[in-house]
Amino acid sequence: MNLDRSQMVNAGLVAVAIALVITVFATSGSVTTSEIEARSDNVLVAFREDDISYVKIEREGGDIVLDRPTVDDAGLGDWFVREPVEEEADPAGMQAYLDALRFATWIRRVDDDQVDRKKFGLESPRLVVWVRMGKIGYKIRVGGEAASPAGSFYVEVAGENAPRAGVGIVSKTLVTELETTVDSFRERLLVRYVSSSLSKIVLEGRGGTRKLRATEWDGWRFDGQYGDARVNRAALDRVLLQFARTSADRFVDVLVAEKALADADTVHITLIHEEKDRPKAVIEVGGVCPTSENDVVGFRREPEPVAACVPRSVMDGLSTGADELLDRNLFYMRIDE
Repeated sequence: MNLDRSQMVNAGLVAVAIALVITVFATSGSVTTSEIEARSDNVLVAFREDDISYVKIEREGGDIVLDRPTVDDAGLGDWFVREPVEEEADPAGMQAYLDALRFATWIRRVDDDQVDRKKFGLESPRLVVWVRMGKIGYKIRVGGEAASPAGSFYVEVAGENAPRAGVGIVSKTLVTELETTVDSFRERLLVRYVSSSLSKIVLEGRGGTRKLRATEWDGWRFDGQYGDARVNRAALDRVLLQFARTSADRFVDVLVAEKALADADTVHITLIHEEKDRPKAVIEVGGVCPTSENDVVGFRREPEPVAACVPRSVMDGLSTGADELLDRNLFYMRIDE
């Protein structure tokens, strides 16, 4: 079959397009010359956040393991703490750590023939950070303190397909950022759900039992109490404000939290989401924080148990009684509305 000139041109263009696609896929994991030039002073010459799926921090006091199981087409995906606890990672804390890796720079590099691994503390490093980034598996060893400048440290970059591997000197600030604790990655807000997404709120303990349900008119009523009367908006706002204030100041071991809350004066909170497939949240607040007598314990029992010290002042708002929550006004809307 004979092809005319236009058909031949089209066939040639298709062949070129296919070749370009194959080339893109074949080289997508390799480090380009422009990357190396642009990041020549960076500890990690290649850094592609969208491709990072795993981070492990080996440090004194226990390892920290984080991973991102799935990433969408936009390079987005939730990070999770896998060790020493298992829970969703705080996005801000995770981003701060990735930024520390992204912007890490050398004070100066050390020539290979000048490297003394034992003297530099690289054979028994104080910290090792593993980063899986597509085809690259970085292994970053932080060794001992360098002779100069004061407070600097020796660092070695190695690993699978790691570009420009070698040893150099970095600042103490960078080492401090990398040598973080698991608390940096933990979500600090014990009450995740906002009031607008809830269908029911149940408060028990100090202040009595208060069962509330959301209405179709963007308000709240008692649920099986006070004849399902309306809830006073201002009084409820004082309660809801405390949900936002139950943010972890210091994390507490779950078993320690259980002991602190046993037989203590507490408020037990149950939150039911309007979406039936979302798990309920169960939080208990009260007792005395084991590390600060001025704080109380906040213990999220469900989902993903986590305990922390929160301000003692949250107890006043959470203890608002049913009588105070009852709306005695003739109209629900305020005068200014």
